Amino acid sequence: MRFLISTLMILAFTGLTVAEDKIDPAKLVGKWEDKDPGKGEMFIIEFTKDNKVQLTRTVGKNELSLDGTYKVEGNKLKMVIEFAGKSDEKVLTIDKLTDDEFPNTDDKKKSKTFRKLKDK
Repeated sequence: MRFLISTLMILAFTGLTVAEDKIDPAKLVGKWEDKDPGKGEMFIIEFTKDNKVQLTRTVGKNELSLDGTYKVEGNKLKMVIEFAGKSDEKVLTIDKLTDDEFPNTDDKKKSKTFRKLKDK
């Protein structure tokens, strides 16, 4: 239960953000991992071409995956995540988006950086 609660808190506080520049949504497509996860943790976000998103958080041997949709408007990333029959909308601001990194800031000014995983 603590795993589930902490995962939901991460989703609530994870920001995906960029200055007021327009973001190319095609650059988001792929898998991104948290550059600085907690000890024994992994957090991956996968964006698809058809505007689907999957969030996967692993702590030790426990894994939780949540699905949803996303839309990019300017430098804002809007995600609607489905969980337990409910939808939760998150609006995040993209600080910068390169081919390799995705630094962001959430509405509480907490920063997080994701790096793109290379296809194997």
